[in-house]
Amino acid sequence: MAKPEKIPAYSRVKAELVRFITENQLQKHDLLPSEWQLAAMHRVSVGTVRRALNDLVTENVIYRRHGQGTFVSPRSRKKKILLVPPNRPEAFRAYNDHVEFFLGALDEANAADLACVPEMVDPDDFLANAGDLPTVYPEVEGVIFFRRFSHFEQVRSELLRYKLPVCYYGGIPHWDQSQDIMKIFHNEETIARLVAGRLFAQGINRVGIALLDNNPINLTRAAMLEKVASDYPITVRRLLAGEIADIRMLRLAAAEAEAFFVPCAFAAIQLIQKLERVLRLRVPDDIRVISVDNMPAAELLRPGLTTVDLCNYENGKLCMRLFAEGIASGEGLTRQMDGTLRLVVRESC
Repeated sequence: MAKPEKIPAYSRVKAELVRFITENQLQKHDLLPSEWQLAAMHRVSVGTVRRALNDLVTENVIYRRHGQGTFVSPRSRKKKILLVPPNRPEAFRAYNDHVEFFLGALDEANAADLACVPEMVDPDDFLANAGDLPTVYPEVEGVIFFRRFSHFEQVRSELLRYKLPVCYYGGIPHWDQSQDIMKIFHNEETIARLVAGRLFAQGINRVGIALLDNNPINLTRAAMLEKVASDYPITVRRLLAGEIADIRMLRLAAAEAEAFFVPCAFAAIQLIQKLERVLRLRVPDDIRVISVDNMPAAELLRPGLTTVDLCNYENGKLCMRLFAEGIASGEGLTRQMDGTLRLVVRESC
């Protein structure tokens, strides 16, 4: 009878390391014991441990950082497209619009059996590790930046060095003229025309643009409404944060305007509450309000908020399909196009 084949020591160490990671429920980026500690634990030479670790690095189970140690790797049977969401101020964290986008991307990856799958990353962790990205995420094939072009600008040189394809999804970043990445935009002129068309259809001629902050996208949306207003025709006037905060000035503005356009739905909800609770005006009977971005609170609000839906789920599917196909073919990675938009009509306008 033939003797059973002896399992090589490095193979045994590999299996035990995988079991160690699983049984201890180690998470991605968790630090493993040093080579010397592992050698002592398994009663083998450091050379044997090193061979086992080299195999696990190749299999994307672990990764190494010179001078820092060996870490558990984010691993998958498929390559990854990393989704970098925005940093959220505390007030906005209840609305994770990037989750809708991610779910659309994930559904598209599964339904179409794409070669890549999306993975959400923590934006701070991603930016901090961008200089060592292929080591931390050895399976990364590309990166999608969700509505924070500044995040891309922060790590542009690192991504260029690693030759990683990039897709930006969000408002048109007028401050950047680069043509070296894929861009799926919210077409701001289309948004303005959807808003102006709704106002005109309601017989509204005088509109106040309520700017609660100077976010570049909000300023762009204000400028676009001013640009298209004469085509309908509608008269518009900007109201800055100071005017809105001053109750007397807000009352005067509400008396002059028939409707307010607020470029951000979160701010629109705050404005409606202020109009009704402080000025005792009824929306939409006394004044109407229209906005952009169909967050859940827009539907739950009473009256419900009429808004332009940025269609994050549908656009997540679109971005994932085009980007994954571009990575696979090497073509179309610098294309620019508009995403889906739709007007959602509710009681406020």
